[in-house]
Amino acid sequence: MAQLFVNDIKFLRFIPMKKKSEAPSTLLELIQGIGIPSVLRTDGAKELHLGKWNDICDDLGIKQTITEPYSPWQNHAKINIREAKKAIHRLMTRNKTPKAPWDYCATYVAEITCITANDLCALHGGTPYEMVTGNTPDISEYVEFIWYDPVFYYDDTPFPQGKHILAQWLSVAHQVGQAMCYWLLTQTGQVIARTSVQNLTLDELFSPDIKQAIHDFDISVHDILKSHEIRDDNPTSYLQDVYDDLDEPFDEKLTMPEQDEYPDHNTYDQYLSTHVLLPRGDHF
Repeated sequence: MAQLFVNDIKFLRFIPMKKKSEAPSTLLELIQGIGIPSVLRTDGAKELHLGKWNDICDDLGIKQTITEPYSPWQNHAKINIREAKKAIHRLMTRNKTPKAPWDYCATYVAEITCITANDLCALHGGTPYEMVTGNTPDISEYVEFIWYDPVFYYDDTPFPQGKHILAQWLSVAHQVGQAMCYWLLTQTGQVIARTSVQNLTLDELFSPDIKQAIHDFDISVHDILKSHEIRDDNPTSYLQDVYDDLDEPFDEKLTMPEQDEYPDHNTYDQYLSTHVLLPRGDHF
């Protein structure tokens, strides 16, 4: 599982977890990496507004608000989780990725979203990362590799002759080593961090020996990680637990219902005390 932090300009911070009780640690990681948010809006989950989470917010002066039950449209994270799942599904299906490293793919998707400009007016042509941190994003770590690219990394054994070893590129390892350090998946199913990474050339990609090595690598990794068959003719048969809600109609799930849809709008009127925003020039 994971904790996703998001704001209204599509700044995403994806932090994997093994259990729900680790939620306060993800909040601390967000604060250490990005800064202290002024307001946090969460749903009614206890781990997101009680206990250690609440202590952290109290100590740092973070205002907390909770969404109304059965009102998912009030939580921006719901929409962004859905969009992130779509992107994860596309990347993992296209590259026939085993399910196990899904969290690395999700981290990669969140980081790419943050450093990519979109058409939101509030960004004024910038990126979510720039608007939140005030710094221009450095994209040099992302331009050479994409998710699950076959790459070579160099091993320093046997000394002094190093050798290049085949691996699959997962994401940037921000907290290991220096700049340009990456997470790689090895043929034994291990995840390692290395800076000595290079892409395969076109000649290497079309080489029969390298193509066979990549095929053997995929078979080995899928067997070790106990995933589904690598060459599945129906790629959507796996990753079902990752994108189980992709087929649900967006409007029925995450938009506010019309007033006439309430059985008794006299006693439950969702639109009372709301404000109408009218455009004034180029802004609301």
